[in-house]
Amino acid sequence: MRNDNRKEDKPPYSRVFVVCGKQTREEDLRPYFEKFGTIEDIHIPRDRNSGESKGVAYIKYTKTSYAAAAIQGLHYKTLENDNKPLKVMEADEKPNKHDDEHNNIRNDNVDSDIDRKRMRLIDSKTD
Repeated sequence: MRNDNRKEDKPPYSRVFVVCGKQTREEDLRPYFEKFGTIEDIHIPRDRNSGESKGVAYIKYTKTSYAAAAIQGLHYKTLENDNKPLKVMEADEKPNKHDDEHNNIRNDNVDSDIDRKRMRLIDSKTD
C-alpha cells in the first residue's frame, strides 16, 4: 500500500525510519506500529537489481504525535520471530529534487544542533 505522492511530509516529522531485518515484511511491521496511531503508508525499499529488501522501512503516520510515540515505544524492541532489535528514528525529510540534485547533499548547518539533541534524547531513553 504505497503512496507515490510523497513529495513532503505533512504534518512534518510524521514519518519514521526503521532499520529491520531483510526478511521483514509490511505484514510483520504493521501490527506493531499501528498500535501507536493511524498509518498512512509503509514503504520497504528494495534493491533494484536483486529485488531484495534493503533491511529498512519508512512508516508514515497521519500525526506527528503517532510517530513520536512509535519511536519511543519501539526503538530497540524486537519483533516476534526475529532476534534483531529494531532501530526506530525520525526519518529525514524527503530531499527536494531541485536541492543539489546531483549530489543529494543537504545543508544541515541550521538544524544539525537540533538533530543532535533529538538523537541524544532518544538514546538516553533507551539506556
